[in-house]
Amino acid sequence: MKKTFLALICSFFLFLAYSKAGVGNGDEEKKKVEVPTQSVFEGKSLATFGNSITAAENSWAYQLSSTLKFGNLYNGAVGGAIWSKRERTTGSGKKIRTQNYNDTDFAGISNSNAANPDDLEYQKRINNSAIVHIQKYLSEKTAPIPDFIILSYGTNDLSTEAVLGDTEGVLQEGNLDNLDLNTIAGTVKWCIKTLKNKFPKAKLYVSLPLQAESENRNKNNLKKIGIIKKICDGMSIPYFDCYAESGITQENSKQYLRDGLHPNEDGKKIHADYIIKKLKAANFKSL
Repeated sequence: MKKTFLALICSFFLFLAYSKAGVGNGDEEKKKVEVPTQSVFEGKSLATFGNSITAAENSWAYQLSSTLKFGNLYNGAVGGAIWSKRERTTGSGKKIRTQNYNDTDFAGISNSNAANPDDLEYQKRINNSAIVHIQKYLSEKTAPIPDFIILSYGTNDLSTEAVLGDTEGVLQEGNLDNLDLNTIAGTVKWCIKTLKNKFPKAKLYVSLPLQAESENRNKNNLKKIGIIKKICDGMSIPYFDCYAESGITQENSKQYLRDGLHPNEDGKKIHADYIIKKLKAANFKSL
């Protein structure tokens, strides 16, 4: 009887010892399986393009670069910029069109909005477009090869049918030279294809305009956003829907927009946080 009791006691302690050993081995296995995540942005090159919202001091582009520890940032944004080319008549009656950056008589780029500009200043203004910004970037030999590219235009563009363009026709067109670059649809495709052809390994995104305080501006923005989305969807290019998802709305515009259009410091933070969140969700990976 005593031997049986002692055997049971011994068996019990042996069971406890094996159980503890098993738990320890399980923990070790978990440690082997669990691997830390690493940012795919650290040390990489970021290129951003857009208008005054992107060009502004401490804009989403600068916060994105700093927070995600990019190695360098090329910010090709210029205030007042639009997507497409355009044709205009100056105060003196001269008809002008958006030039290409490499034209021998290229006048330059200006974001001035002073009244009654002379012909030269007017030419510089209408050169201020995504097409020319990208042409300039591709011509700069010191510009780093980008790993990530973000395009952010649309706030300043017109929203007439002639400017919006034919998305179906644009998506079916295989020759970039045949695209109507006086339209948003044609220009968005031209910008995406031109950059992807030049930098096939780069990850490219489009950031959509923010909501504004003005109801009319928002209605027009939605027309332009619809065109941009269709082109991006047709080309499998992801976009950040800042209009619908950033947290800046017409209702809270006085809190986050300094003039009903441009973000104040709080608005810049919300705008940047949204784009950072979207970019991280798309690009963080486990080693």
